[in-house]
Amino acid sequence: MKRKVIPAILLGIVLLIASCLKHNGSGSDIPEKDLISEAKNYYIFDVSITEAKGAAMTGSKHHYIQKAPDWDRATVEKLNSINTVVVPISYLDTALTVNTINADSRNPLGRLSYLLVYRDPKRNNQLTSEVMYTIPDALSKPNSFSGTSIIEQWDGTILRGYRHSSGKVTPMSIEIGEKSSLAKMTTVCETTDWYVCVTVGNSQEYCDYRNTTTHCIQIDDGNGVPSSGDPGGGVPSTGSGRIGPDGSVIPGTGGTGDRPVRVPAEPVGPMDICPQSFNFTKAVALDEKGFGGWQIAAVAGLHITLLDTRGEAMLISPGPIIYFGLPIVRKNGEFYSKERAAEIAHDIDEKAIQTLMDYYHSGVPVDFEGLNAQYRKTLNTEAEKYGGRATLTPGIGGLPTMTPTVAKYYGCK
Repeated sequence: MKRKVIPAILLGIVLLIASCLKHNGSGSDIPEKDLISEAKNYYIFDVSITEAKGAAMTGSKHHYIQKAPDWDRATVEKLNSINTVVVPISYLDTALTVNTINADSRNPLGRLSYLLVYRDPKRNNQLTSEVMYTIPDALSKPNSFSGTSIIEQWDGTILRGYRHSSGKVTPMSIEIGEKSSLAKMTTVCETTDWYVCVTVGNSQEYCDYRNTTTHCIQIDDGNGVPSSGDPGGGVPSTGSGRIGPDGSVIPGTGGTGDRPVRVPAEPVGPMDICPQSFNFTKAVALDEKGFGGWQIAAVAGLHITLLDTRGEAMLISPGPIIYFGLPIVRKNGEFYSKERAAEIAHDIDEKAIQTLMDYYHSGVPVDFEGLNAQYRKTLNTEAEKYGGRATLTPGIGGLPTMTPTVAKYYGCK
């Protein structure tokens, strides 16, 4: 099996943290492919099922982020003598971003998060899984990470946090929410905002606020170690975690973010485009018998981003502006109000993306350049089922001065 390469900055921070922790575990010589297979089965038959059942009780906003491990990019690293499977995480809505600490730039969440699976010596070598987010600050560089690591369970329950600065690692307390109770008992706190962003025309960015996490370094307890703030030592069921120094294996990553991308995971569930993205305007009136008519919605920024064979993001778009045209009253008497037309256009785009995803996951070689035209063709094919069309120009009725609505992929109301 060809060995995949974990980013150097990620491995460096993993080893840095591991060197500060005390594990007595030992690695084995099990083949990498077997370790990854074991981790994948553990995730499928244990993690995803068990944590899904209890997720509603956590109260964590992070639970509702739809995500999936990208097993094709999984690696095995020996961290402090423990074989650890490190799996990049993909998101159903990859417009999800996290802002850089103390800076205005944002980072695609898919580039900051990993699933870790390893056998924990503290639990009789039972398999354990954790989700790790590494959020850079303004001083972070490609080969020198500076920022915060957040460790969660798969269901979004926060477990621990660490602050990375000048090569040092300090435990932190983490809570979801800007007005955190941690601020009352700590000396240094910082916040990170989580957004959903869509970029139009490779330049203009539109973002919706999602939530905030607060990270605090707590008062020294007199032993040279920050206090955990959690006398019971447990993890609250509310999803608000506390942290104390322990023996977990934690990777990290570095670099500030760039334009967010939308990389779907498996083709399951809706792709989260909002019906409000389709604002229909009458272009042609009904005929004298009360039939026909035509309405058009201009939408900018429709897109989906897929990973090519090199793991690079490829932006797939049917065009800078797509004009959705639908009749107002069909010959069979079916009436499409503006609201109903928006719902139909929403479904048309959902089906087109589903078609692309089915093709993408079919195992055949993917012609990424041809996917743009295929996306557009599929939109039009689906629109024709409703007596409509989806094209690069307004077509019927003209309306050349239409102002397009920017496609919105999250925060639908």
